[in-house]
Amino acid sequence: CQYRGPAADRPLLIGRAARGKDLQLLDMPQDVLAGFRNYIGSVAANPAAGTVAVTSPEGNSLAVIDAASGDVVATTALVEVCGLAPDGTGFIASTGAGEIVEDNGARRSEPDYVWDNHMLRIAEPA
Repeated sequence: CQYRGPAADRPLLIGRAARGKDLQLLDMPQDVLAGFRNYIGSVAANPAAGTVAVTSPEGNSLAVIDAASGDVVATTALVEVCGLAPDGTGFIASTGAGEIVEDNGARRSEPDYVWDNHMLRIAEPA
């Protein structure tokens, strides 16, 4: 008989790596980890904010993590969220429903488009 408790059902999915150190998996709150449904679609870092964000289109979930501590600082539920890019001191995300969601919660709908996990922010010239 093999044990299939919470740890087996919800493995740790996010880790940190540092040169010369072992990989450190982040022990996240169970509700956040469950929200990923065992799948991470995109990862993006925002050096200006000292944060990293991850998305799970399977779990309709976006989480922002403090890079220094590894603590989850924000979560957002978005249908089929996957695309992710740093934007100012936050992140911009895209969904499979054609929405583009800014860090402040503002949403733009592009119903003729379907987004996946490939997103890159291109700054306008000054």
